[in-house]
Amino acid sequence: MPATASTDAAAAQSSTVDGRALEAILQVPEHLRTDHWYNDIQHAMLVILYRHLLKAVRTGCQRRTRTLTDVATLYLWVHFLDEEEGVAWSLARGHVDAELVATHAGQHRRFLDHWRDAVLAPFAEGGLTGMAYYDAVAEFYDLVLRHIGGTDQPTYGRASDHEPHNRAEICHVAGTGLPLSPFMAGALQVVRLDDPRVAGLLDVTLIGPTARALLPSVAMEPGVERLLPGGEGLRDRVMRGLRQTRLASGTGGLSHMSHQRMVAAGTGSLQDMRRLLVA
Repeated sequence: MPATASTDAAAAQSSTVDGRALEAILQVPEHLRTDHWYNDIQHAMLVILYRHLLKAVRTGCQRRTRTLTDVATLYLWVHFLDEEEGVAWSLARGHVDAELVATHAGQHRRFLDHWRDAVLAPFAEGGLTGMAYYDAVAEFYDLVLRHIGGTDQPTYGRASDHEPHNRAEICHVAGTGLPLSPFMAGALQVVRLDDPRVAGLLDVTLIGPTARALLPSVAMEPGVERLLPGGEGLRDRVMRGLRQTRLASGTGGLSHMSHQRMVAAGTGSLQDMRRLLVA
């Protein structure tokens, strides 16, 4: 059974993580790849964000630190939701084991709660600064890398591109209308639907207007209501929140969006990314 995020967190607290070694990672290490399109690409984005965040903290760039912290927060929620929507699609078709999916979703929940309680909230409220914040970010980033090897690879394998059902899962996620990056429409809304406290800790003035825009109509897998039995995972809360929003507005349930609206939802993403990462 893969180690839980809470177990990993305890291990990280008892050891010293080398932040400078983590900064030196320029791309997803070969041994942590899955050949799973959005999975590997999104992991690569996490590597970029955390590398730049660690450098910003270490060099004392306060505004850049604040911006990258908030963008990294958005991306954690976006990435985990995309993963969970993908495995929900596969679960509905019998391609993955329900217990493995529940374990994976449970780890996501603990990761997000740990980021909120041990990293984001203390930083946003002014109690975690300087190298203490650097160490907290480095420890969390180290946990993310170990999660990729300990849980993502057992879920997806290491040659996902050669599995027809994995390619079909990727097509499903790409067509849902969910954000695939922290610069796409709905990124902030996803966080707010799952954890309003986290959304309240973000500086929305540093988040691009596209990311602040509401989700368009989305087409999530209808055959799976809950991934985390006995609790609420990220996808579980987002599904419930979207359904309540649609019902309250009288527009019905989740629905498909047009390709044109999907493209429009991502407009500006590349430009936002370039502006963010310009030194």
